[in-house]
Amino acid sequence: MLSAAGLKLRELDGVGVMAGPGSFTGVRTGLATAKGFCEAVGLRLAAVSRLEVLAGAAGLEAGFAALDAGRGQVYVREQRSGERGMEYLLGVEELVARAGGQRVVVAEEKLLEPLSGVQPVLRALRPADMLGPVRRCFAAGGTDVAWADANYVVPEDQIYRRLAAGRVKDEDGPRT
Repeated sequence: MLSAAGLKLRELDGVGVMAGPGSFTGVRTGLATAKGFCEAVGLRLAAVSRLEVLAGAAGLEAGFAALDAGRGQVYVREQRSGERGMEYLLGVEELVARAGGQRVVVAEEKLLEPLSGVQPVLRALRPADMLGPVRRCFAAGGTDVAWADANYVVPEDQIYRRLAAGRVKDEDGPRT
């Protein structure tokens, strides 16, 4: 991409990267590559949430942005007017109950049917949708390259537990 644009890595002001949630391997690979570029030539980093990008792309001031998390769960960003969004993991049924009549935006067609009870709006993401969140991140000082990590909404130890055992243990006991 840089070659096609006639640029060299050193000529950039910074690197913007989507830090998740998303594919475990894809998020880790993208973030590691972006961090490597930044470390190699001293660039600034802006690591942004995919849920934040979706909410911004859809113009969501109040309501929910949701991404498929697999196993009947969704990554959710709850947006309230004038407030910073909160991100968490919910079951599909929990989101339907919590959303009530509020707007729900999704980026994947496969969520339209499971969330049909709240009439979700499909808004596919494009690379250009990252510009606003990346610019805001840079304006706030950027992301510390050394501390930038993947955003899986749930604690990292739960992710590894799922990958290792194929199950998650919560207050109600194990579930698959």
